[in-house]
Amino acid sequence: MPRSSASDTSTAASRLISSATPTTAQEQAGRLLRSAHWRAGVIAGVLVTWPADAHKRTAQEWDAVRAAIPGGRDLPARIIKARTRQIAAFVQTHRRLPTDVFELEEAPRAALMLVLAACDRQQATIERSDAKSAAGAAAVAIAHPP
Repeated sequence: MPRSSASDTSTAASRLISSATPTTAQEQAGRLLRSAHWRAGVIAGVLVTWPADAHKRTAQEWDAVRAAIPGGRDLPARIIKARTRQIAAFVQTHRRLPTDVFELEEAPRAALMLVLAACDRQQATIERSDAKSAAGAAAVAIAHPP
């Protein structure tokens, strides 16, 4: 494959990657979304049933928070306590309850190198398109191994 200089836009730059890489990236994105959805449900349940005393829930408050969280009946108390402490720290700093998990937490970080580490004998070629089309969208074509 000929190399192109940075100023030569007529030749598209391409890289060989494992065909498992897109699948791995999709799986990782799915895990991040499922995790965010689960955390949002836990935080929403804790917020909707915020206790009178954040350091000690009554039996009725425990029942209410477990009912408000999806799957809350089987959720360990330590997870509810940890999220309650997290929200209490936010309240102490901001003097108000957070609106949801997205205000309470930063965006989750993903291990980018894990996606690149997915290798097998099948390869895919990623080519950059010209600057005029779709903001440099990548086209993926599966290449057959020799």
